[in-house]
Amino acid sequence: AGSAASLRFRAEERCTFDREESREVENPRKRVEEVSIGSMISSAVTSKVVTTVTEYFWKYECMYELLAVRGAGDSDKATIFSRSSHTELKTATKSATHPAAKVPAIEADVNITWLIRQLEADGAAQCN
Repeated sequence: AGSAASLRFRAEERCTFDREESREVENPRKRVEEVSIGSMISSAVTSKVVTTVTEYFWKYECMYELLAVRGAGDSDKATIFSRSSHTELKTATKSATHPAAKVPAIEADVNITWLIRQLEADGAAQCN
């Protein structure tokens, strides 16, 4: 009898505050007020609205991996594949859209002992 075998999918997510930036946005509509004396325009006053917009930037990272695990513990495992990625998120408020850390975000095990035993029984696991 051999050891139990399983596949484990595991993912982590992290979101950390990076920076705050402010910029001015000019409204495309302008207001022109003309001052006239009689039928002649003596001056025109143009006004515009400028709004200060503050944006908040976050670093969002995620990592996932697929492991083959032999036995009941974590001592005998091999990484089949793993990947990590990151992106920048922009918000209008200083509230994070994701939790600071979600470790693990997901962890799922699937027992594949029966499948491996079927391969061994058919001789498919042997190389000729």
